Formats: sequence, C-alpha cells, structure tokens
Amino acid sequence: MFFRALRLELQIHRTRLLVLVIGVALLFIASDFSYYSQLYLQNFPESRVTPSFWDQLAHSFEGTYPFIPDRANTFQIPIVYLMQHLLLLISLGGTTESCLGAYGYELFTRLPKRRIWWYAHSAFCLFVSILYSFTAFMITAGFSFIVQAGLSPSDYMGLALPAIEPWPGQEGIQIFTLLLTPFFVWAAMGLLQQVIELLTNAWFAFFVLLSLVIAGAFSDSPLLFTSHTMLLRSYSFEGSGTTFQQTVTVCLCVIFVSLVVGLTVLPKKDLLVRG
Repeated sequence: MFFRALRLELQIHRTRLLVLVIGVALLFIASDFSYYSQLYLQNFPESRVTPSFWDQLAHSFEGTYPFIPDRANTFQIPIVYLMQHLLLLISLGGTTESCLGAYGYELFTRLPKRRIWWYAHSAFCLFVSILYSFTAFMITAGFSFIVQAGLSPSDYMGLALPAIEPWPGQEGIQIFTLLLTPFFVWAAMGLLQQVIELLTNAWFAFFVLLSLVIAGAFSDSPLLFTSHTMLLRSYSFEGSGTTFQQTVTVCLCVIFVSLVVGLTVLPKKDLLVRG
C-alpha cells in the first residue's frame, strides 16, 4: 500500500515535478554560463580558464560569509542561494493541502491507514530532494562536457573558493560535502515545510521556511541548517564553520521530528473538511 500511495503522490504532483526540473535546469544553466563567461569568454586569451565540473558546482553553492555588522562591511545578498531554496519551497508548497483537500477523497479511500499516506508523502519529499540534486548535478556535468571542462575530481582548481584544506580533503570530505549537503538540507526543508503545512496551512509554512532561509543568509548558526549549502560557511572548505557531520546530524533530526510529529497529528486531523 505504501508504494501505491507513493505512486498516487507522483501522479498527483507530476506537473510540479516537471516544473521543478525545468526551474533547476534554468537556474544552474544560468549559473554555469555566467561563471564560464566570467572566466573564459570575457577574459583575455592568455588568461582564459575553463572551470571544471567541480569548480562550477563550488561556484553554484559558494554563497557568502556570515554578515558581521560593521561600517566597513556591506551585506552581500546570496542571490543563487536564495533562488535555490525558493525554488524548492515553491515546488513543495501546497502539496500537503492538495492531498488533504482536492485529492483527499481519492487518496484516503484507497488506503487502510492514514499513516501510510504520511510515509508516502515524506518519501515524496525525499524524492523531490534527490530529483533536485540529481538534476542540478547532471545539468552542470552536461554543461562541463559541452565546454570540454574536466569532470574528474583531480581537475578541481579551486577557482571559486580556494580551500584552506587541500582538495579533496581528508577521506574526500570536500566531495561528500559538495555532493550530499544540498540533498540533506533540501530533504529537511521539505519535510519541515510539510509538517508545518499539516499543522497550519501552506502559506504559513512557506513563510516560516522562507524566514529560515533569509535568517541563514545572515547567520552561520549550525541550527539554521538552510545555510549549510553555502560552502563559504563550511568547515570542509574554509577550516571554520559548520562541519559535514553537523549538517547530517541536524538535518536528520529535523527529518525525524517532522516525520514523528506528522504521524502524531495526522490521526486526529479532519482531513476532508476542505475537500
């Protein structure tokens, strides 16, 4: 029954998934082309550099340093960071309400227990996070292939953020940070957004998560996990900031708590009142 519920989720939200893939593709193509243009097309011939796949990814997830209030410091808005997270929130926003409202009858008359739907819906959020990460990486890999850039980890040049620790770090920690951190962060964001939506409504959940994203742009607190995708805040690359282990721990805690709260609230909720 779980897989049947998950299949229904995918059918119901297939248009959202298509829009997400298109949005991710456009965002990362723009980011990749902008960086390639800066280092190659707009440079003097003798200074031209073709950024590798890993340099492109590092640039896309570079972010900014935490803001320190000072007359000498002006806050740099991490545009790409905000757009990456905003795209996820828009893609997942309202998915819980749509299932409980317009599609509630279709779903819950086919399932023997409510918790099966919550498991399936949580799995759907994890799938969205995987799809987001996979699409971003494949778009960047495709762009790198087209411009004949290096794809191997050994081709990394540290163009976007020269790491204090030698690449790829101890036991390849920088590679793990670069490839897995976005998935963990987006999965935690997705589950948290859905459980808040279950407790309140879609708009409130959206603005709560958006507030966390904006707060993360200013602060480097490990608890503000939304900012962990910014590599300039990463211990693996900068020698200070959030470690990859902290990211995994915080995100898994958020995912677990969201899952448990949903299972606790769902049996007591009047699901079809808006249907």
